[in-house]
Amino acid sequence: MSDQGGVLGLFSGCTGLGGVQASGRLAWDAIRAANGALGSLRLFCYGDTGPDGPASTDGFHTNSRLKAVLSAMATPRRAGIVVVWHIALLKLLPLFRLRRAHVVLFLHGVEVWRQLRWPERTLVRGVDLFLSNSQFTWRRFVEMNPEFAACAHHTVLLGIGAPLDGETPPPRTPPVALMVSRLARHENYKGHREMLDAWPLVQQRVPAAELWIAGDGDLRAQLEQIAAERGLGAAVRCTRKRCDSAGHAWSARWMQRAKSSIHRSTDWRLILPIASHSPRPWVGC
Repeated sequence: MSDQGGVLGLFSGCTGLGGVQASGRLAWDAIRAANGALGSLRLFCYGDTGPDGPASTDGFHTNSRLKAVLSAMATPRRAGIVVVWHIALLKLLPLFRLRRAHVVLFLHGVEVWRQLRWPERTLVRGVDLFLSNSQFTWRRFVEMNPEFAACAHHTVLLGIGAPLDGETPPPRTPPVALMVSRLARHENYKGHREMLDAWPLVQQRVPAAELWIAGDGDLRAQLEQIAAERGLGAAVRCTRKRCDSAGHAWSARWMQRAKSSIHRSTDWRLILPIASHSPRPWVGC
């Protein structure tokens, strides 16, 4: 790294439900697993109320905008690399007044499939390394914001580690499609309704197929109602954190696979130093 400032992590909540929060916890675990190779670590979580779990037993946690601003301004001005886990958190970055830090920004999906407004665009120009959860997300981002197309970028395939190579393994019996997400009405773009509409067509070809929707929120009751109206019955399961023992064991295997793969595909000892040697965007992008 270019200096001994270590890593400052800006995360969009560490304790809440949702893919951004879950992947953030795993990423911070992986950074901590570097065992000091990245220097000192400081965790800053805006969007939750307190530590919960191994990835958030230290650092700063709040859901108060005022406290987040005051804490950012009071944080020691020393960090070699800043990991920003959501584009919305970039607005906090100037408050830390870090003159020589290299910035890594993670792009999760739909929140960056649009043309950035000028305040965001100005902040994004200070990013040294972009990470994205898929090549599709990166393509959509640069299609809408072509000035960043030549910037340093790395894809982190959350949950699988690498694209599937070879034949697709056979499904379990009965075959199950699993959707895991927060079920919030204001995030009603994730395809749950479309999957429920399509599931009768799936059953025509695979009569025993099941759809499991894991998550909770104020959209859950509507999805259950739609499933009942479609006459899907036992073919659709809406579960919260708990499910039956067989389903829990099956889900646990997938979660363990996701956890191990994010540690493999996100080797922070290799990825983060890329930011230290990337040209500043206003020079090289």
